[in-house]
Amino acid sequence: MAQMTAKRFAKARRRLFMSPEAMAARFGVTAQTIKRWEAGQHPVPQTVAELVERLLSERVRRREEEPQPAA
Repeated sequence: MAQMTAKRFAKARRRLFMSPEAMAARFGVTAQTIKRWEAGQHPVPQTVAELVERLLSERVRRREEEPQPAA
């Protein structure tokens, strides 16, 4: 898997409806670390990138499995 860009990481966090603080708690880092990753000051660790991708995939899958309202 290629390195996750800062822009993709920030977009993923927003798509997951997580604040920097919530994501920091999830990954055991500080909110400042999340902000540094999003600003491109430090690379997103591969393990974090893989977990974020997994969370996004699960979110998409759950949305696809939701019953659709009747038209």
